[in-house]
Amino acid sequence: MNVNATNGQGQPKAAPTWLKTGLIALVIFIIVFIFIYSSYGDSDDSSEAISPVDNTLLDEKRLDSTLNVDADKYNSNSLLAIESQARTNIEADTLKHSEQILAIEENAKINNKQISLILEQLQKLQSDLIKIPAQFDSQAIENESIKESIVSMQVTVAKHEEKLIKKAQARSKKIPRHKINKIPPFILVSIDQWGDDLIAIVRYHMQLQEMRLGQELDQWSVKNIDINNSTVTFSHSSGASNTLSIKS
Repeated sequence: MNVNATNGQGQPKAAPTWLKTGLIALVIFIIVFIFIYSSYGDSDDSSEAISPVDNTLLDEKRLDSTLNVDADKYNSNSLLAIESQARTNIEADTLKHSEQILAIEENAKINNKQISLILEQLQKLQSDLIKIPAQFDSQAIENESIKESIVSMQVTVAKHEEKLIKKAQARSKKIPRHKINKIPPFILVSIDQWGDDLIAIVRYHMQLQEMRLGQELDQWSVKNIDINNSTVTFSHSSGASNTLSIKS
């Protein structure tokens, strides 16, 4: 149908109002139809039509669910971390206590060894102390025996000395007086004077010997020196005496 109709004068007529209204309503209908059709198309893809409000609620539920899941995971992880830390602490304490127990046991073993050694030493000391009186008795007996031996030796020595003295006396009695040589075995050579000291010079075995008062030579000792008379008196150990003069 041709909308642009002309009037009798050849000019186009204005469209009636109902036509304009109808066209506008048609256009609105078409727009609404297209919108509804597109909405149904989206609902076919998702197999369910959800309004914007429902979408918001769903998002909130999903967010709450996600938060709850995250919270549960966080709580679970926290519990696992706490449990792991507690287990680690317990293991560390157990290991530390085990080491302390082992150290105590080792110290106890060492102390037991030391105590055993001390007890052994005490037992040995006690045994030695028990032996001391017996040792003193034995030592006393031994000392008494030594004293007796010394006394016996002294008696024996005294007896031996007495026998020797008797033998010497017997021998001296057996020697006759006339057999003793009454002449000294040396010759008076001179008499020297050094200050107040008088010295007799004699020849004995072809050697000159100096003899002072009281000095002895071959059992003859100087008894007197007379420088004025140039004589020297000698005495023998047997009691005999003889006076020698200087030979000119």
